[in-house]
Amino acid sequence: SAATHEVRDYIVRYFESLGLTTAIQKATVVYHHPSNATNSPLVGYVENIIARLPGTASPSADGKNDLVLMAHYDSRENAPGAGDDLSGTASVLETARVLSAQAPPVHDVIFLITDGEEMGVLGAQAFFRQHTMAEHVGLVLNFEARGSSGESVLFETSENNSWLVDHVIKAIPDLSGDSLTYEVYKIMPNDTDLSISKGEGIPGLNFAFAKGLFDYHAITDSSANLDPDTLAQQANNALFATRYFANLTVWEQVTGDKTFFQTGIAGMASYSQTSAVILGVVVLLSGFVLFVMTLRGGQIQLRSIGKGMMALLAVFIFSHGIFQAVVGFQADSGSDFYPHSDGLSWLVALGNWPLLAYCLITLGGLLWLDHALNRGLKYSEVVAAPLLIALIGLASGTWQVPALLVVVVVPLLAILRSGSIRADMWVASLVLWWLLALLVLVAAPNASYLLMWPLLSILLGIALIRFRQLSVAGTSWLVTLLVASIVPLLLFTPFVITLYILVGQAAPQAMMGVVALIVLLGWPLFRLLGTNNEGKAGVVLLLLGIVPTVVFMTYQHFDARHPRGEELFFAVDVDEQKSYWGSRGFDDEAWLGEFFGPEAPQVKWEQIVPGFDGEFITRATTLSELMPARVSVKRDFEANGKREINMHLESPSNAGYINVLFATEPQILSLSVNGFSVDVPTEMSDSGWWRLRWYGLPENGGEIALTTHAGGPIKLRIVEVDRELPPDAPRRPIDSMPELYSFSESTLIFQTIIID
Repeated sequence: SAATHEVRDYIVRYFESLGLTTAIQKATVVYHHPSNATNSPLVGYVENIIARLPGTASPSADGKNDLVLMAHYDSRENAPGAGDDLSGTASVLETARVLSAQAPPVHDVIFLITDGEEMGVLGAQAFFRQHTMAEHVGLVLNFEARGSSGESVLFETSENNSWLVDHVIKAIPDLSGDSLTYEVYKIMPNDTDLSISKGEGIPGLNFAFAKGLFDYHAITDSSANLDPDTLAQQANNALFATRYFANLTVWEQVTGDKTFFQTGIAGMASYSQTSAVILGVVVLLSGFVLFVMTLRGGQIQLRSIGKGMMALLAVFIFSHGIFQAVVGFQADSGSDFYPHSDGLSWLVALGNWPLLAYCLITLGGLLWLDHALNRGLKYSEVVAAPLLIALIGLASGTWQVPALLVVVVVPLLAILRSGSIRADMWVASLVLWWLLALLVLVAAPNASYLLMWPLLSILLGIALIRFRQLSVAGTSWLVTLLVASIVPLLLFTPFVITLYILVGQAAPQAMMGVVALIVLLGWPLFRLLGTNNEGKAGVVLLLLGIVPTVVFMTYQHFDARHPRGEELFFAVDVDEQKSYWGSRGFDDEAWLGEFFGPEAPQVKWEQIVPGFDGEFITRATTLSELMPARVSVKRDFEANGKREINMHLESPSNAGYINVLFATEPQILSLSVNGFSVDVPTEMSDSGWWRLRWYGLPENGGEIALTTHAGGPIKLRIVEVDRELPPDAPRRPIDSMPELYSFSESTLIFQTIIID
């Protein structure tokens, strides 16, 4: 786009003003997502910006002597991209300014600003798979963002990270990050530019901040909403890490990964994966021995532990159901994960307040249930609470959680009510912790620290209480448990805050279960809150959490800082010579509801893009005078039962991207774009069309070479997506913004082309 070119030129001028040798890598990239074979292939024309700061070292034996400091300068459509990822780009520029004014580093530093990251890490693929400089890269530092505030965190490393972790702890004062985040990130489907360099076997570190989910990929991701402290920390991390590693004489090639995490009082702790396994085995064996000894001594009973497990299951389902019902009650056209169109938008806007609500609701529910189980559950309690949440869930349009509450929780509570043996929730929770610790130790040893150290601390406290025979009513018992709870407090406080930032705003119902597990680890201490008050403390805490949450969730408040996401696009049917406004959904009482009106007709998506499901609402308007894409045949040759066609594709409107759909009859045998081969699936979809998406078509167009079986015409469907609306588009109110991941603010120009 014109805006991208303006940013590109600014960055080039800045690097050149520092005296750095600067170049633009222009390349075509063909990409097909490796984990989803059904996705259409992407073609991108990218323009990476590369500046080099020469170092003093002679080339190493393997020739991999260069350090790359990387960020990307493209952003999502309709997003200014201040956080994602101009914060990273600004950090790279500032690091270049500081380092170029100092003595030359040992290693050459390549400042790489990539293009097309949001469309499929296209720029990184162009550099690390096509540029000759990539052959000499031995280390990559990448800076990313998912939001507008929060700490800049080391969230990903390459494999065999022992030497990287050791040195980055020395490099960056007050480093934030942990190996748990990395282990979780490894199983997620997300990619960044570092995914490409890692795939090429180059060691690297990845940094990002993640608070301010509302602004992620949204029009509110502006410089005005970007936290300056976050930007400063991002730049400091880039500078400190780059300067340290660029002057580290030897880059080691060490095998093995490390466990690392923040202790809260002693900075960053780190130790080898082998040590993590040894620690885990010791803790698990100690817990098992203590459990057997206590069981034989008669202090605990298997039946009471079994009932405790039932009580925990009821708590998890119940706490999940509360938020699932409330969240679902206010959902409309908004995305489940990016809630820009429902009541969650206001909840997210409240910052950290919901985290307190989750803790209050969870603690209150546990205290009330514990008291009720000790005095004996009433029939009304067994039925009333689950049914109340179930009814709210049904009113919100969800049936899964209400069904789970009625079918599972009511019978569980009925069983817990029967018999003389009471549920032992604390021992049951410790058994559950032990099982979770075992599972994590086997699956991800470097993430097990979060479970092992707290479990070890609590087990030591229990052992001391048991062998010293401390009385529950005594001061020594209380002091012992308080001391044993210090380690869980130190580790779980930053973990809970981080977890809330990452998933709590989007999935509060899942956050509740995690909070319950943490509370239950030190349950005897929390239980003191509910002692001798007949369960009133639990009820009060429940109300303190639920009432304001319901109020805020019910009261949707959209404004200029937190606008409602609404999709509006303009469509031009070249074949029928007509145009109209369109949207896939909106609130009838919102701005678009008034614009389209209650009787607006609906059209199937396949009329624009064959193979797309669903419908959208339309409003006819006058035909816009736009120049559609042009396809000119340069070569058309048949031989040996095959037909080869070379065509030239141009987009006079300079569309952001173009969907080129090919009819699957006659069968497509091969395809290339600008000389790059594109994989064609052997089995096509049932729609009768196969789609190629081309981002950033050059101004002078691009070449497509197609081979099919001879016989019959070639049918194309061209859908241009221009990320601008016509000048006469209706003006949005200040509390409305383009919906994410949609055709918002776009002009779709579509036509059918037949080559006889």
